[in-house]
Amino acid sequence: MDADNGWIGALEADLQAMAYADIDLDRDAEVAERIRIERAGVGLLDRVNATSSPVEVHVSSGRRLRGVVRDGAQEWLVIETGNSPITHSLVLGQAIVWVTGLRPGTRQSGVLRTRSVASVCRRWARDRAEIQAELRGGSMITGRMSAAYSDHVDVVSISAEPYAITYAALEVLTRTFD
Repeated sequence: MDADNGWIGALEADLQAMAYADIDLDRDAEVAERIRIERAGVGLLDRVNATSSPVEVHVSSGRRLRGVVRDGAQEWLVIETGNSPITHSLVLGQAIVWVTGLRPGTRQSGVLRTRSVASVCRRWARDRAEIQAELRGGSMITGRMSAAYSDHVDVVSISAEPYAITYAALEVLTRTFD
């Protein structure tokens, strides 16, 4: 009789271990699915804006910007790209081809940054910042930012030629600080 009880006890232990293994597999599958769902809602700029370490951003013109992200939102980011002199480059999300230096994760939960690129340009125009505008197709305009509107920015070039440049045409605006 004791042999039967031992065999039954071993069978019960095996069945219990199999049930726990099934529970573990189900939990692991659920965790993996939740991770996939969360990642599906994360954009590249979410990841870039959450990164505190230096990154390298490659834009469609072929230019590469290396530096630390200082500001950003859903459609743009500002990278501090130089030490002496300090430069800030406003990079439009539509121009980004690839980024290196990203770490796993995203910006803190619940933080939604919806400021427009115009908000940064208004600040720079208010400062009458000297900028270099890199446009789609490789054109460059260097001058002083004079005004920012809902869909374009005014730049007075070095030769005093006024330009109204649409945000859609911009890839990178670079400002140098003295």
